[in-house]
Amino acid sequence: MPEVESDGFLPFGSDRPTLRATVAEIRQAQHDAHLSAVVIEPRVSAGMWGQLQELRAAIVELRASGKPVVAYLESGGVGDYYLASAASRVLLMPGGQLDVTGTATYELFFRGALDKLGVTPDLLHVGDYKTYSNTFTERGMTPAHREMNVALNRDQYDELVRAIAAGRGKTDVEVRAALDNGPYQGAGAVTAGLGGILSVSRLWAR
Repeated sequence: MPEVESDGFLPFGSDRPTLRATVAEIRQAQHDAHLSAVVIEPRVSAGMWGQLQELRAAIVELRASGKPVVAYLESGGVGDYYLASAASRVLLMPGGQLDVTGTATYELFFRGALDKLGVTPDLLHVGDYKTYSNTFTERGMTPAHREMNVALNRDQYDELVRAIAAGRGKTDVEVRAALDNGPYQGAGAVTAGLGGILSVSRLWAR
């Protein structure tokens, strides 16, 4: 089974699996009698939140079918661990870093640079919450833009907490505390109940 990847901007001709192909392969694994267990190695590059939710739902279905699912992380961020938390077990490299601290939004605004170049952007703007054109017409977030980002981040964070709590058998309060105390090195993640350490000898034996 290939590594679980999600990238909303795959280049033309890329040999990496698409979201649809990856989900289909995970679902096919439920009925493959030759597979006694499945190992996933989440690597999220530029996956959108909706893509990650679809991938995680497929992993949850696979686990519910009775197939053990093991997630292996050398290191990872929020998206990687969001997917890994659906597995039966999460194994971490001892020296790896688990960068789980919550969700955030980063925005770029080019209006200042365009002004220096003598360029005036002329874009259609339908409403306050249609923010694509703000990248070129504004120097920072408008109140509506900020309100929207805060709401989306809150929804994503709440979903992240619920998913980790369900996957790891913890309460929402315990998960929020774990996220507040991140990021973690391997041993710290184990202490926080987010995974187990994979020894070097076991790694070479796989």
